[in-house]
Amino acid sequence: MLRYTARVLALTALVVLLASAYTPAQDITSSLAAGTMAQGAVDQRARSKPARHTIFSCHRQTMSAALNRPWVDSHGVIDVAKKPRVEGAVSWSSQLHVARQDQTLQLTGNGVPNHPTGTFPVAPDSEAFRYDRNPNSIQAYTVQYTIPHAPVLAAEPGCLPMGTIGVALTGAVFFNALDAPGRDAVVNEIFDRCEGHPERHGRYHYHHYSPCFDQGDANTHSPLIGYALDGFGIYGPRDAGGAYITNDQLDACHGHTGPVPAPHGQTNVIYHYHANREFPYTLGCFSGVVALAPQRPGARAPARAVEASTPANLRVITLGTGGPRNHPERAGPSALVQYGNARFLVDMGRDTQLRLQQANVSLRDLTALLFTHHHLDHNEEFVPILLKARLRGGAGQIIGPPGTRHYADFVFSFYREDSDYRAQRTGGSAAAMRDVTVRELSGGEAFRLSGVNVKTARVNHTIHTVAYRFDADGKAIVISGDLTFSPSLIDLAHGADVLVIDAGQLGPGAPRRDQAARPGTADAVERAHGSIADVATMGQEAGVKRLVLTHFAGPNVDEAAVRPRIADIYKGEVIFARDLLEVTP
Repeated sequence: MLRYTARVLALTALVVLLASAYTPAQDITSSLAAGTMAQGAVDQRARSKPARHTIFSCHRQTMSAALNRPWVDSHGVIDVAKKPRVEGAVSWSSQLHVARQDQTLQLTGNGVPNHPTGTFPVAPDSEAFRYDRNPNSIQAYTVQYTIPHAPVLAAEPGCLPMGTIGVALTGAVFFNALDAPGRDAVVNEIFDRCEGHPERHGRYHYHHYSPCFDQGDANTHSPLIGYALDGFGIYGPRDAGGAYITNDQLDACHGHTGPVPAPHGQTNVIYHYHANREFPYTLGCFSGVVALAPQRPGARAPARAVEASTPANLRVITLGTGGPRNHPERAGPSALVQYGNARFLVDMGRDTQLRLQQANVSLRDLTALLFTHHHLDHNEEFVPILLKARLRGGAGQIIGPPGTRHYADFVFSFYREDSDYRAQRTGGSAAAMRDVTVRELSGGEAFRLSGVNVKTARVNHTIHTVAYRFDADGKAIVISGDLTFSPSLIDLAHGADVLVIDAGQLGPGAPRRDQAARPGTADAVERAHGSIADVATMGQEAGVKRLVLTHFAGPNVDEAAVRPRIADIYKGEVIFARDLLEVTP
């Protein structure tokens, strides 16, 4: 009993010690309330799960090391008066409309704020330029989000993406508290007098509480200043009695349930977020469900969309549907599975970067890079995608069959000098850039990845190949990789909504007419890719609702000739994929 009591006391002391490491000292609370100081994060704290004083990130396991800044001390306390500002007073014609439609709120606007901003790009002769050479200009763009009118708490908190996490009532947007390399943006970056600045697309945004928000009555609860993308309101740093609200009074996502001001002098007791002056400043994670991924400026619609009968977050974009032969209409094999803010890139064939750009997906937003197998036509753009994504803070996880760890280690070793140089140029950390989690698979594994249940199976191909199943919200998408007839795929894909499958002998191994009579050609194809009958049989026996054929030899497929052959066996819907096709279960 004494030993048990001692262990409890020791654990309690450890919890108190860890909590105090992130809690501001009592003597600066009044300064936090006054806005003369802020409590930043200068350590490399974990970001892999929800917790107070940190961010649950979709992309990185730990924060990057802070830069040496004269306005922040070794404990992360920021002296606001010492921090330079981007000077200027540029006015904008701001637009933001908030309209209720059925059970949703429609947020539309042009992305520029209703208050003056500093002059961007940062002037080379300014003090701000010494620390942050922001070369970006503020641009108007289309802001359009649909959020729940009556949001509900999710079963578990959701991770935060890089980029927009909410919309401010000023007309601009909230980003999370991190800069692109994964550091505390408030500690490291320079803002204008309203605590905002533009990113590379010109989107003006805030990382923390702005003095240009509606301040309200200093003796009452702070007014509403914006909406998170899960629909919950964001309020300023005061509670119902007008006192400054600290992180320790909020949950891991930076919110709580309590009274907020309502129309006609009333109050409502609801869950809501608070923006204060302690890292992570606004949100630490999403408490509710994010129904739609953010739209980015200049977004291009996919080439064709297959609509769902009921909305679901889980979806797949066939970025590339070709094979080893170069065709401008078909990039090399690649698919992007999306769920909320998580983005899983499966295989990285030729022109995957181009297709990501056309799908308006930034490399920094990639959650994980996954391989089905290590044939060149499936991994030839891994090197640039990995290095560019890491430089921007994305794709902190690499997953694939045996050889994946060796491949990643080789890339980081071979490009060590180059990555050190590029990280230094952008003010980042080369060590953080190489901080990735690599998971090698044999097939048969099951794990959870950013809110999605992932299962794998080894399938029959010329080398070790793994198929993936992604399950979320009662929906399932399976990606087969290259294969011949594989009972393991039938088991993995059982009852799935969508099966993205190697098109078999319509694929890259299909012999040309002048090859058809060559000895051994047909045998070689059959060892690498199944027949049309094999593909149809696997889909039918698995009971999948949609069969999405991909990995074609050329730009054109004689669908009229092939469909009847499939329909003789498979009774579900058949889709001949094109590049940038989006399929939603």
